Amino acid sequence: MPQDHFVQLLLTDFTTGYGSRLGKVVVACNLYSMAIDLATEKEYLTLPTSDRHKVAFRAAYALEHAFFIDMERFSPYMHLLIDAFPKAKNRSVHRHFCKIISTLLCTKRLEPTLEQASMLAETVALWLSDPKSKVAVKVLSFDILCLLAPRVQWAAEILPDAIGLLSNNPTPGIQVRLNRSQGQTIENHPLPPFLFPEATLLMMGSFPPAQKRWSMDFYYPNLQNDMWRIFGLIFFEDATHFLELSTKKFCREKIVNFLIQQKIALCDTATQVIRQKENASDKFLEIVQHIDLKQFLHKIPLCNTLVTTGEKASQTVQSILSTSAVPPVGGFVEVSYAGRLLKWFRMPSSSRAYPLSLSKKAEAYKQMFLLTLHPI
Repeated sequence: MPQDHFVQLLLTDFTTGYGSRLGKVVVACNLYSMAIDLATEKEYLTLPTSDRHKVAFRAAYALEHAFFIDMERFSPYMHLLIDAFPKAKNRSVHRHFCKIISTLLCTKRLEPTLEQASMLAETVALWLSDPKSKVAVKVLSFDILCLLAPRVQWAAEILPDAIGLLSNNPTPGIQVRLNRSQGQTIENHPLPPFLFPEATLLMMGSFPPAQKRWSMDFYYPNLQNDMWRIFGLIFFEDATHFLELSTKKFCREKIVNFLIQQKIALCDTATQVIRQKENASDKFLEIVQHIDLKQFLHKIPLCNTLVTTGEKASQTVQSILSTSAVPPVGGFVEVSYAGRLLKWFRMPSSSRAYPLSLSKKAEAYKQMFLLTLHPI
């Protein structure tokens, strides 16, 4: 695709699904290098200044979406992004470049040379100290600095100063990063998302309990959580249907086969948390990193329904969707996200701490399934 054609696409109206659409164009037409050049304004464009800045920001925005659509296809262009990283002058571009670099470092896809690591650290240190930097840029810059500190001695030495800089009236996002740097244990989600292309419904909780409470290696593993009893009552009129009575464990194989048959996918809304207390309560979970919902939906193209199971999961999804519309417990709202219209149901928690009887929870979930699945 010629550059002028891509520039015109970038200047089209910024509507719902814009990033996803342009990201797919970058992937399909292999425009990674062009997007990086436009984001850093390497190529001079005979456009008004405001349009040049707009093109830079939107090129970076499209590049981030392209990156998360297919990280493997981005790999050959990592060196171009690293070289371009300190050259980005547009503060809106900084956020998208930081998100990509942070993810590459976290996932070990990027193992920078010492020279590259030093250059990246120097750049984010400047952005972190810039009073005009956006909060998201400061948060991501701090993350990158922490990730590079083991390799770059001077970066490790300035971390206390960075912490002091961020500690002045921190936003919730910055406070989470400060907690991480001050020794609080961050837990990574121990399970992969349960996604398959035929799924039409995605059910999301918050985060699993500590593994010592598990009865199986799957979602809702705690015997004191009633999710699989709710499913048993609804679909088989038997609360113990998914329970192995002899071992007092849930039967993972039976649950997985049933979910595939019903086209129900599962994940949690957080990928990293700080557990403030050693229990299974959502009340004491601090979300460090939420899921990339767009990436998950990309893997389940037939999905038209989101279901959150509890208050913490619902709050997180509301933040991801950037919507003021929140469904009542047991009800739903329609939301437009990632280029599709979705029904979002907010359901009562299956935890026994939630003050509702098992039978009433089962009835609420049954009504939801009657609206979303084939007849029960």
